[in-house]
Amino acid sequence: MVDFLDIIYNCPSSKPLLPLAHTTKSDNLDSIVMSGLKKDSNKGVGLFFYYGLPFFIINERVDFKKNPCSVDISFSKPMGLLVKSDAIKYAKKIYPFDSGGYKKFRHLLNDDSIILQNFEIKNEEYFFNKEVPSKIVTRYFSNNKGYVNGNSTANFNTYPYICSGNIDNRDQLLDRLYKSEENEQADWRKRAIEVLIHQDIDFEYIEVIILSSPIHLPINDDFNRKISKFNVKIIYYDEDEYDSVPKDFGPKNDYILLHEKVKNYLSISKKL
Repeated sequence: MVDFLDIIYNCPSSKPLLPLAHTTKSDNLDSIVMSGLKKDSNKGVGLFFYYGLPFFIINERVDFKKNPCSVDISFSKPMGLLVKSDAIKYAKKIYPFDSGGYKKFRHLLNDDSIILQNFEIKNEEYFFNKEVPSKIVTRYFSNNKGYVNGNSTANFNTYPYICSGNIDNRDQLLDRLYKSEENEQADWRKRAIEVLIHQDIDFEYIEVIILSSPIHLPINDDFNRKISKFNVKIIYYDEDEYDSVPKDFGPKNDYILLHEKVKNYLSISKKL
């Protein structure tokens, strides 16, 4: 069986790798966006891999009309940071799947060649820290039951992994996670990952920033200075397409445009 990190580093060039679409709590990643943002424990950043490269989605909109150093999370305007692959060293914990990501991006989870070796990959020093969080997941089937016997809480900080139903066998737990309760068919969530990060990522690791057009998401001068210093490229995912989007299509279209822009950039830059 192939090692999980080996799959990441040796991703087949023709397929996307383990996409993630879950927003997870991370208190101090705001400095990768710009300096001066207000610290907020409810802020989150999602990370998933396209063609072996980590890719961040910050699920927030900076509202400079209200306050140039504040974050308005009442409306989401996705922003992408395509970072260099060695930024994976910042990861403190890697979970092979996330059910929220499965539900939202099931159309991307189509690579049958991926096999996961480990239910969890952990940084040992961080693993024994008392602040290690528990992992919360939820099933997304027709009955929408909680993960494992109707309870949505699972604690992966100990081995065997503690969860409702007293399942103390690793293989049995994995089998339950990978299959639906209704028809015992494979659950595509096994092809998604969640990465927890609890420190800032240096700007030098950012390769491309994918934004909504300046009309929808202004950039302040400090951010521009950082971009210039580290030679970071900016591309916009809705500068041409936005006006043609139906009014009732809503924010969902922003994510679609963002993903297409990422794939297009990777293709043009010969990273496929």
